[in-house]
Amino acid sequence: MQRILPVATKRGVRLNVYTLIARTISTTSHTETDQTSSHKTRLAKAAEALVEAANLEAGSMTQKQVALNIDSLNETVDNNHSVVIQTMRSSNENFDDKINTLSQHVAIVASMKSEIASMKSDISAMKSCQQDERRDKRLERAMTLTHLNSFKYYDGNYDGNSSKSSKDLAKKVLELFLLGHGVTLPADATLEESFFCKDLEASKKAFREKFTKQIKALIIREPRLVEYSDGSFAIFYS
Repeated sequence: MQRILPVATKRGVRLNVYTLIARTISTTSHTETDQTSSHKTRLAKAAEALVEAANLEAGSMTQKQVALNIDSLNETVDNNHSVVIQTMRSSNENFDDKINTLSQHVAIVASMKSEIASMKSDISAMKSCQQDERRDKRLERAMTLTHLNSFKYYDGNYDGNSSKSSKDLAKKVLELFLLGHGVTLPADATLEESFFCKDLEASKKAFREKFTKQIKALIIREPRLVEYSDGSFAIFYS
């Protein structure tokens, strides 16, 4: 009697059983000499049918296992695909958060720049006001000191070419400076009487220079002297 070795799976057990039955039938058909030929033929066909059935069942079990393996592989791929998609979504969300944070920082910087520009404008306006206040105080003080460094000059527009004091002209100039205006100087003013003046133009120039020095001493800064196309001169605070 033949011995069947144990196998690990049910499929292997069934396969070995079918094989054993087939071999037993085949052996019996050869040893029993008193059976007829047709009976042997039927037994041989039965044995072949059993072997074929065993092979078909083995093939069916193999296909089932392959199908299970394919299903398991598809499930693994789907899981990995889900993980990849989730990771990409998380990365996109993190990127969006960084973009939003960066946009907020940019907005804050822009707001700060606007505030700084506004502060600079305010500071500039304050400086301008302070400068105007200092100028007004300087001019007001200078108006009380016009007698200092004053001198006599002559203006040909008056009868007799009488002399005048520069302190009166200086006070008028300072008053208009206080209002933000300039003053046109007398066109014919000279340091000498025109009757005795040998060089009239040089005397006019000497008057302008001396009067400009007087104003400079009063306001403690260099005034601006402008010559016009008609030959006249005007003096400005700056």
